[in-house]
Amino acid sequence: MNSDTLSVPQPGTVVAGVDGSVSARAAALWAAGEARRSGRTLRLVHGASLDHLLRLAPAGAEHRLREAGRVCLAEARDAVHERHPALTVAGQLSRKGPVAALLENARAPGDSIVAGSRGLGGFGSR
Repeated sequence: MNSDTLSVPQPGTVVAGVDGSVSARAAALWAAGEARRSGRTLRLVHGASLDHLLRLAPAGAEHRLREAGRVCLAEARDAVHERHPALTVAGQLSRKGPVAALLENARAPGDSIVAGSRGLGGFGSR
């Protein structure tokens, strides 16, 4: 069976982190292909780190950060739909950081996480 062959639907969701970076876009597109091949839904997640960033941010920053996250999700969703128009895609803007947001959205049996190589913020433990 080649990689483009659709298989029997598998349980779970493919969760992809997006942050507007080139590597995150590539990861989202790869995740979309995996979701399509496995018959699963794709969930795009943007971990905005609001709780962390807003400690030092000026008034009104939360609205701007949320809007930037929504734009990031919309751009990733558009790129996915361009290649996989029939794929079911959900989006999640999280207040948490990227790692916590991905883990929170991939808790069910069969869920898998896809992330780019580094993105705009990097990875770390919190």
